[in-house]
Amino acid sequence: MIRLHAILFLLLTVSTACFSASAAEQAPAQGFATYSADVTTYDEATKTWKGTGNVVFRYRTYTLKADTAEYDQQRELVTARGAVSLNTGRSLVTTGPDGLVMFSLKERTWTTNGVYTEYQAEGMLEPYRITAERARGGRERLSLENARVTTCAPESEQWLVLSRELTLVPDRRLTAKRASFFLFGERMAELSSLSLPIRRGGDDRPAIVPTVGQSNEEGFYIKTALNYSAGKGQTGVARLDLLQKKGIGLGATHNYRFSGSSGEASLYGIAGSSERNISASLRHKQKVLGFDTTIGGELRKNSYLYMPGSSSSNVSVAMDRTVEASHTTLSYRTDESSSSAYSYRNTTAALGQTYRYSRKGMISVGYDTARQSAPMASVRIESARGDISQGLPAVDATLSVNTYRTSDGDATGVFKPVQRQPELTLKTDALRLGFTKQKFAPVAFEASHGRIKAEGKTSDRTVVAAQAPQRRLSLNRAKRPTTLDVSGGFRQAVYASDAMQFTISANLKLTQPFARSSDFAVSYNYQQPRGYSPFRFDRPFKYNLLAATTHIGSASGWEFRAGSGYDFQNDVAPWRDVLLTTSYRSGERLRFATNVAVNVNGKDPGQKSNIRYVNSGLRARYGKFTFDGESRYIPSTGRFGRLLGHLNTPIGDDWSVRVLAGRDSGQKYRRLMLTRHFGCVETSIIGIDDRGWRNDRGIRILVRLTAFPMQDIFESGMFGERVEIGTPDVGL
Repeated sequence: MIRLHAILFLLLTVSTACFSASAAEQAPAQGFATYSADVTTYDEATKTWKGTGNVVFRYRTYTLKADTAEYDQQRELVTARGAVSLNTGRSLVTTGPDGLVMFSLKERTWTTNGVYTEYQAEGMLEPYRITAERARGGRERLSLENARVTTCAPESEQWLVLSRELTLVPDRRLTAKRASFFLFGERMAELSSLSLPIRRGGDDRPAIVPTVGQSNEEGFYIKTALNYSAGKGQTGVARLDLLQKKGIGLGATHNYRFSGSSGEASLYGIAGSSERNISASLRHKQKVLGFDTTIGGELRKNSYLYMPGSSSSNVSVAMDRTVEASHTTLSYRTDESSSSAYSYRNTTAALGQTYRYSRKGMISVGYDTARQSAPMASVRIESARGDISQGLPAVDATLSVNTYRTSDGDATGVFKPVQRQPELTLKTDALRLGFTKQKFAPVAFEASHGRIKAEGKTSDRTVVAAQAPQRRLSLNRAKRPTTLDVSGGFRQAVYASDAMQFTISANLKLTQPFARSSDFAVSYNYQQPRGYSPFRFDRPFKYNLLAATTHIGSASGWEFRAGSGYDFQNDVAPWRDVLLTTSYRSGERLRFATNVAVNVNGKDPGQKSNIRYVNSGLRARYGKFTFDGESRYIPSTGRFGRLLGHLNTPIGDDWSVRVLAGRDSGQKYRRLMLTRHFGCVETSIIGIDDRGWRNDRGIRILVRLTAFPMQDIFESGMFGERVEIGTPDVGL
């Protein structure tokens, strides 16, 4: 029996381009092949080499070892017997003492009987374990006869597929013909064709087995997902759902691949519903006139998982082509959405072209148009741009031109971007200009001059900017030196409306260690914008902040932090909250932290305490036992704003329990999951009771193969939203 310790399909995919002329020089007598054995014979008439005992046969990057072997040079065929191993440097095939491997050097394929292989696709938690009576391996696929497929360990096969013909195309499909599916030793189904999952998508359904449960929205339900194969390059998943409150859900997701094209199409609808409920999507890829083209579309109508009582659709086309130094892009997209309360339509199209005429020089042009239609307004937007950039030894230069036009002309009150007609920008730094040494962080400079149009006005302008990136300086030569972090900058802006603005910033941080894991730091952050900008996105924050923090650590795992600051820019409440943090860490097994924020400016109006909040968090990991808990207590209200705990603990060897309970901003969670583990299969019963702004209540039964990762429905709501756990506020 052959044991494959790495992925089989890598066995014969090494291209001839990977080998240089030196490989041929190492085997001048036999071309690319060299071979040795304890006892060797060579038949000149038949051009056949035979070896017995410690046979070693090398071809390109392949190394074959066997008890005996024959090499027919005319047919380029190696027949190895006994205990055989074939190593490509990336994968290894071994057999038992009676193994037989026939390896064709010409076709780079191999055949054998009594094969065992493991295949683990990207994302799988456990590999497929496959045994077969006969197998043939090649560059792109592996074909097996009378095969057994499972992800379970050999001593406990909770699920199994028996197939007369099995085809594995790596990263695409695993197709079983004339297949029987067994679960816990019982034959569940016989199918003419069954496609086993290779990669899991975003669907929360487990592979092969159904999901049973009950929810507020759907009532009692049974959801099934069956993988199928419809021929070469045609695979998919068929879905049949029985929903007590909705009806019967029917649908399929089909993946197809033809010569030069591929894609995915899906359709799902609910029969028996008073409202037509349908969802469909298409994504198709193909080369058209030399362009890599992607065509896509989606349709949703009365989807209760998306937005009940509404319909939405979109169609998109994207084309991309690269020819040497030229790159062209084309795109089109239209979105529509409507309900009883609203409707809108948005259409966009774009054309882009870039050409790199030298290693540091490039030309780029583009045109974009958009049309937005809504009940209250409709507007059309057009823009065009052009850029020429050239890198020089001292500077990088860019000449830019862009125009922007809307159907409402230069109407005020509507945000429109600045138009450059044209503008020249130069960028450099002190190092490139020769002003500083390599060891210092160079100051970056930028200068622009051009004619701009904004807010219906046109003017010439020149603006400059300089920015010094953060630089850490050691102020002494101690083992743990005192350090100073320095950064700052200046940026100027002049607008067509004659509005002017410049911003000055400076940042300093002095850190003084005073113990092995403790330090004290003082920082100063200054940023002052001067003047006025007509664009809200160009208005930086003002601050003039002096702050201090101290950190005391210990070898036992305890840490203490304290910090506060004074903002000279704030005349009402200049003091920043004093933040006190205490934490403990014992490796990955136990972590605890709590922090307290104190308002030292005095009580806010209506507040009972100067303490704004107390955050606490606990994380424990002991073997398979895990616990995450967090709380946020608000003293002014005397209540917890957030309280959440998540427990996962084993019960014996075969059972486990998960509990999630808490509340956050009025939403209450109560969830319990009891799981029976069977090795490669597990069965769970889940009870959910969520109350608040989102209501979900029900019981779900889940049987899943543990080899396939899936969305954790225990921590997810009905619409896929995640119930947050962990302790982000205290940094565990």
